[in-house]
Amino acid sequence: MAQRGRLCGVFYLGLQSRSATVIMPQLCTRGAGCAHFTKEELMTAQPGMDVSSDDKLWTALAYVFTPLIPIILLLMADKKSRPFIRAHNAQALAWGVVFYIIVTITSFFLIGLCIWPLGVIAQLYWAYKAYQGNMVNIPVITNFVKSQGWA
Repeated sequence: MAQRGRLCGVFYLGLQSRSATVIMPQLCTRGAGCAHFTKEELMTAQPGMDVSSDDKLWTALAYVFTPLIPIILLLMADKKSRPFIRAHNAQALAWGVVFYIIVTITSFFLIGLCIWPLGVIAQLYWAYKAYQGNMVNIPVITNFVKSQGWA
């Protein structure tokens, strides 16, 4: 007979000292009132990703100093192979290129001077979220990066 139950949140995770390491999806037998993991733990843990503090730091720096740090990360073989860094790095690089092109073009009409601070605030927010270990969803950029296979 098949074991009955439901998936705990998204995945049943093996969390050892609050690190987000996915062991394998398993059925939860505690029922609807399951309290294995908090919402934050489920949001920070990504399937198949072992996120270190070094990964979090590099991704935060990639958002703050885009597009310079993402280009440097592309040249570092040990960093570009990490899934967490790769996903954030591709987004940060695409965002940096698109954002600075738009600001440069619109700054001739003084609109770019109003857009630039908003973009910088968004970059700082995304850097904070990345440093927390969360995946960032930039509305158009994330879909584009994923469809190209860059993340």
